Amino acid sequence: MGFTDELVFYLFTLAFAAFTLAYLMTDAYFAYREDKMDIKNSLNSLSIPIMLIGAYLLVVGVVSQFTWFLPGAYDILFFDPIVAFGLVLVAGAVAIRYNVKLRYVGFLSLLFGAMAIWYGISGYNLGLTKAPLEFLALFTLFGAAGIMTFPATLIVDNFPRRKLEMPMSWNTALAILWILLILAGIAAAAIGAIALPAHLATPP
Repeated sequence: MGFTDELVFYLFTLAFAAFTLAYLMTDAYFAYREDKMDIKNSLNSLSIPIMLIGAYLLVVGVVSQFTWFLPGAYDILFFDPIVAFGLVLVAGAVAIRYNVKLRYVGFLSLLFGAMAIWYGISGYNLGLTKAPLEFLALFTLFGAAGIMTFPATLIVDNFPRRKLEMPMSWNTALAILWILLILAGIAAAAIGAIALPAHLATPP
């Protein structure tokens, strides 16, 4: 199968997933500040879009791994992490829907996050990109966000049912994750936006 330009849409989908998760954290924070304590309802609402995004990434990632339509090693470099991200999103949505502990999904996210960083470093060292810094930032930011998802899920699992002042460590961990998600989303959207004109100009 020849080269196709679906990678641009994958990048935008990754960005939208990151922004959606960051939006949930923002919404939950303000609800907490207003003493609404409806984090469970926020998570239930989140499960729908992240299930759809995760399922899409998982399906197209697996199909891409089998069809191998990108040149050279790019299928391994891009679609292995995309499958991992899709698995985490689907697992998170299912865990939310069945109201089970999220920490195990968070631990899986930590492992996949570390894997994504290693993929990025390996691709960077091998020179598999014409935009090395942007490429490395994309993999590192999403990988770091995956790692920081683990403490975030521990916080959700242990969140009090009545309003209490959150420990500083909780605030710090959640703030770091929020920043990483925003930056990762910006990186993915920026690379996708830069690549889009060239891909539209040279369709398969």
